[in-house]
Amino acid sequence: MPRSVLLVELGERRSRLMRRSFLNEGFKVDSAVGIEHAQNLTAMYRYNGVVAFPGAMPRLVGCVRALRDNLQHGPAPIIALADLTSADEILALDAGASLCLPATTPFAELLARLRALLQIAEGFPQHYRVNDLGIDPIERRASRGGVPLTLRPVDFDALLFMVEHVGQLVTHDALHHRLWPTHGFSKNRIAVQMHKVRRAILDGRRAPLLHTVRDCGYLLSPRRPDQRINWM
Repeated sequence: MPRSVLLVELGERRSRLMRRSFLNEGFKVDSAVGIEHAQNLTAMYRYNGVVAFPGAMPRLVGCVRALRDNLQHGPAPIIALADLTSADEILALDAGASLCLPATTPFAELLARLRALLQIAEGFPQHYRVNDLGIDPIERRASRGGVPLTLRPVDFDALLFMVEHVGQLVTHDALHHRLWPTHGFSKNRIAVQMHKVRRAILDGRRAPLLHTVRDCGYLLSPRRPDQRINWM
């Protein structure tokens, strides 16, 4: 399932624009027209994040506290969009907000900050995240966009190796020595394996992360592979 976000008290026009923006980024979106409505939704459904624009203090503190106390299906980052003084921002954070941003924050910045909070909430080590792809080498788990990935042991090992060398071209030889050190070299075996990894992490709503570099190997990167490539 896609990540879900709840928009609270953004006003009709702004809520509609932000809803469309989140939908375009692959999120499931609900909107609440008031605190009571938001409480009802958070009691029934699980949300990965909440964006609230409840206006001036003390309404903001009451809204944030109500959301924090009513997230029945696990904690989720709460971003408060409001123009606050430093003292008011401290009160909002103490009430349970994860982050306070100015009301006029562009959507691109809001999205980037929300994704960063979601990555932390999902518990993946900082050095094992590539955009919305996260991998935990200890627990041997991975997800993309908040959706757990189903990986066989060799799939996980291949993905882990690529994440460890994100932004670098990983050669066929390097993959062979990592995955099948006691087997004879087979470029076809490597191609089949990497196809399985690519399919496992595929998200059709965004550009692919795993790229084939013809006659050379593979590159895990959010950038296009025709840009400058670092060799491992």
